[in-house]
Amino acid sequence: MSGLPEWSGWRGGGPNTKSWGELTIYTSVNYPQAPHGGIGAGRGWSEPDFGGLLETRYRLKMNRWSLSIKHGLDAFFAACILLILAPLLALVSLSILVVDGPPVLFRQARLGRFGKEFQIWKFRTMIRDADLFLSDEGLATCNRITRTGKLLRFLSFDELPQLINILKGEMSFVGPRPALVEHLERYTDRQKRRLLMRPGVTGLAQINGRNTLRWSKRIQYDIEYIDNYSLVLDFKILLKTVIVVLSGRGVVMDRNADKVDDLGN
Repeated sequence: MSGLPEWSGWRGGGPNTKSWGELTIYTSVNYPQAPHGGIGAGRGWSEPDFGGLLETRYRLKMNRWSLSIKHGLDAFFAACILLILAPLLALVSLSILVVDGPPVLFRQARLGRFGKEFQIWKFRTMIRDADLFLSDEGLATCNRITRTGKLLRFLSFDELPQLINILKGEMSFVGPRPALVEHLERYTDRQKRRLLMRPGVTGLAQINGRNTLRWSKRIQYDIEYIDNYSLVLDFKILLKTVIVVLSGRGVVMDRNADKVDDLGN
C-alpha cells in the first residue's frame, strides 16, 4: 500500500464487507475467520494484517457507541466554546489585522479519517508567502513568525479556529494530530493506523513533548491513543493539555525538521 485509500463504500459480499482500496474487509463479528482473499475482523486474522491496521479498525468498531458519544460531545462543546469565546476570537482577529495585516486565517490541506483531505483552520501566525522562505531542507531562512503570531503560538490561541473543523465533523477535541499530506507516502503500514480516527486538536503527543518530539514518536503516541481509546482517556488528556498549555512546554515557533523529521523516504 503506497498510500491510504478512502473507503469506497459497500462492495460485494453483502452488508458485512467494506472495501478499502483493493482490500475487502469483513466487518461483521459473525466472521471468526474471513473467507479466502479477504482480511478477517473476527477472532482469527488472515494475512496480511498491514501493521495491525485492520485489527485496530475492528477494535474501533466495537467502541462505536463510545465514539458516537465522543463525536456528539465534540459538536456540543465546540458550539458552546465558540459562543463563549466569540469576543476573544474577535479581539484576536482585530489584533492580527491591525498589527500584521490580512489575512486573519490560515488554512492548509491535512489528512483526516481514512486519509480524506480537509482544510484545517488556524489564526495566521506567519508572514505572507512564508513557504518562499524555506530552504531545500525545509528549514526557515528568516524569522517568519509575526509579532502577534509569537504570542498566539505561545498561548496556543492559533489553534482556536479548529473549533470550526470540529463542528464540521472533520476533527475532534482529542485524537491524533492531523497528518501532513506529504507525509503519507513516507508512512509504514503500521504508521498509517493513525488515520483510523478523526484527528484531534490535542492528544498524547501534545501532552508528552508537543513539537519537540520526533515524528516517529508522535505517531507512536497516536497509535497508542487509538489502541487504548476511551472517554476516560480523553478526559485525562484534556486535563493534562490545560497544564501543558499554561506551562508553555514544547512550544516551537517555526519548523525544526532537522531535529524531528525521521520518517522513511
